[in-house]
Amino acid sequence: MSVLIAGGLGFIGSHICVAMAKEGDDVVAFDLNSRLPPTISRAPEEIIDRIHPVSGSLDELARILSVAKEFDVEGIIQPAALLPPASEETPTEALKTNVAALANTCETARLLDLKRIIYMSSQGVYGVTETLDPVKEDVVLDPTAGMYHITKYMGELMGSQYSKQYGIDFMAIRTSMVFGPSQNFVYPLNHIVASAMKGVTLDWPDGGDHPLDYTYVEDLAWGILHAYRAPSHRHQIYNMSGGKLVTNNDIRALVLRHFPEAKLNIGPGLITNPPLYKKIITGPLDLTRAKTDLQFTHKFGFEDGLSKYIGYLKQANEELAGMLWSA
Repeated sequence: MSVLIAGGLGFIGSHICVAMAKEGDDVVAFDLNSRLPPTISRAPEEIIDRIHPVSGSLDELARILSVAKEFDVEGIIQPAALLPPASEETPTEALKTNVAALANTCETARLLDLKRIIYMSSQGVYGVTETLDPVKEDVVLDPTAGMYHITKYMGELMGSQYSKQYGIDFMAIRTSMVFGPSQNFVYPLNHIVASAMKGVTLDWPDGGDHPLDYTYVEDLAWGILHAYRAPSHRHQIYNMSGGKLVTNNDIRALVLRHFPEAKLNIGPGLITNPPLYKKIITGPLDLTRAKTDLQFTHKFGFEDGLSKYIGYLKQANEELAGMLWSA
């Protein structure tokens, strides 16, 4: 038996592959891409042997079914997504990747009677909250920041309907600002780290007080593993994140411990450019459900995760090149 990771050679998917392989699972890394990311290629040989890269598109139901049968797949985890800015520039592609593709994996689960489908959703479905109190899964959603966030909400609805109508075991994980090795999306954190490591003066007029709930990717992968293996679950929706707000000033202070000579100047207030971040300000995600039902814990947490990420980047300088954006 094996687990199919849809988007298994991507950022989050590759970390899920490694986490599950470490625990003895055979994993099918189903992906459009064929190149192994460093997350997998640098893993010990016994881990790599349990990960089976397979080329394929989530647009093709017949291909997913064929692979699932060939590798005796018992369940599917789907972190594959079209992220911003591509999702905002090509909304039809966002619908295809973030919603229609899930219909194909849910249909695979229905036809083959698979164990479970886990869909990676987003904190962005909450929109902007009135306070910075912890956000529980049952609050009213306002996913209006962009196409990415609305399509993630639509994906949740799709999976829920498959569960109600066909009885598949569906679970959606809402996560927030995932960072770590092999990352392909740039947050303020990445820009601050890269500026320090490259010796570039950072001079932002604002943003020092901007709060975000960052999630170290290995913590998330560990949580997904527990979610997949859970004997049962009382809810379909679970928050899974760092669980606390971190400001750019907090990040600056931590980075300066590693690079005391770095020139990191950040003004007060919220980030005004890019404006996306002002549209998704929430409190930290409340993790009570995940901790109670899924035994979710942080193996690293934010500070240790950041230190581990910096250590990785010192050995993988090529990833620093794309980590600078203008604020």
